[in-house]
Amino acid sequence: MFFCHASDMVEMIGRYRLVRQLGQGGMGTVWLAEDNTGQRAAVKVINTDLAREPQFRERFRQEVHAAQRVRRFCTAPVLDAGLDQDPLWVATDYIDGPTLHQAVTAHGPLRGADLDALAVGIATALTAIHQAQIIHRDLKPSNVLLSPVGPRVIDFGIARALDATTRLTRTGTVIGTPGYIAPELLAGAHPLPAADVFCWGAVIAYAGTGRPAFTANNGTEINDRVQHAEPDLDGLEPHLRRLAARALAKDPAARPTVPQLLAELTGPPPTPPQYHDPRTRHLTTPHDSRAARHIAPYAALTAILLLTTGAVALTLTASDANTATKDRPAAAPPTTATTTPAPPTSTQPATTPTPRPPALGPGPITNTASGLCIDTDGPQGPGVGVQVRDCGNFSGQQWRYDQATHHLTNPPSGLCLDTAGAPAGGVGAILNRCGNRTGQGWRHDPATGRLTNLSSGLCLDTSRPAAPFVALVLRPCGGGTGQDWRG
Repeated sequence: MFFCHASDMVEMIGRYRLVRQLGQGGMGTVWLAEDNTGQRAAVKVINTDLAREPQFRERFRQEVHAAQRVRRFCTAPVLDAGLDQDPLWVATDYIDGPTLHQAVTAHGPLRGADLDALAVGIATALTAIHQAQIIHRDLKPSNVLLSPVGPRVIDFGIARALDATTRLTRTGTVIGTPGYIAPELLAGAHPLPAADVFCWGAVIAYAGTGRPAFTANNGTEINDRVQHAEPDLDGLEPHLRRLAARALAKDPAARPTVPQLLAELTGPPPTPPQYHDPRTRHLTTPHDSRAARHIAPYAALTAILLLTTGAVALTLTASDANTATKDRPAAAPPTTATTTPAPPTSTQPATTPTPRPPALGPGPITNTASGLCIDTDGPQGPGVGVQVRDCGNFSGQQWRYDQATHHLTNPPSGLCLDTAGAPAGGVGAILNRCGNRTGQGWRHDPATGRLTNLSSGLCLDTSRPAAPFVALVLRPCGGGTGQDWRG
């Protein structure tokens, strides 16, 4: 039984036995707990004054249901909740590790691969959270746990329930921690994913320098600096400093998206300018270096054989010519007999047939006009959108076309290119489980480069002029530059 009076010793809540208190905040108290199988959980018990407000209870219910849809990678998944109990509570997976704030306080800033792994892990968690249509709203160092297998983001979405409280509505209070609240939220704007990107930049700045990006004497002054001052990123490693500076832009439209964060964090490092002109466009797609090393000896042998064969052919041709000259009979004496003239020889050069462009092969698929590749908008999964972006060694850029089934498959995930609804003009392209669906039938014309949906006769196109992260849609086939795709 659960006793809700402050003076009582709490022993049970729901199916969990409370072991010890882990922390306390504005929303409630967090407990380490165990169920009857010994599975550990972190149980957050909501403060009684909040739980009494009907608007808060309803919003809390909505946010818990949404949080239960978040995929588990790099997050602490929701295990259970008491949505009709008094007080309210929610249980998440217990992560055995310190918070990022505790780790930096005890051991100093993160460096090198540890800092890179943290940046990737938090961005991956935001991908899962945003795919469930949740904005975290309270991403900060104390809400990032450093588990033995990597960083885990906690408390996603629950803070949004505070929006519904009449107490905060009356006072105009902004939810969050000073220094980790996006400037547009301080100005009263509606929260969007870009607000979490701002928090990502602030968390990475803290992790890599050991101090907040915005400091002042109190919360009001910190919020003012967030809105009007530049962040302090001195000491942050250069590649992350550039990315964090963009994430901390005052204008949310100027910040990178979460997929863009992941692309820059996990993509190949830029090539130094003294070895390569970045303005040069590669005409071939990058290949795995191990495969290249494996093929190289055979390529060299082939070249030697071709050269040898060519030399032998030239020798034989010269020998045949000499033999023909030696065996040719002597010329006959002149005669007055009339000879029949040979038919006139045409001066028209022989026509060489134009080679047909190759069929769509396995590997990246490139838009000819822009040089961008077809990619997925985040980690591959059913329903994930499809877009174009800079070509690189990304799993979302690997495709295989099957002429028998007319499926265009992403081999790393085993999912097929599909349409988000019944194939029609303007319908977006997504990944989906392969099957007998009308949105999954495609025909590639090597001559025009068009990828045509067999059911609708519409072509795969860019939703606007091709640029990184522009989505793909179906459009009537025509001469648009977004419809020319080559393998």
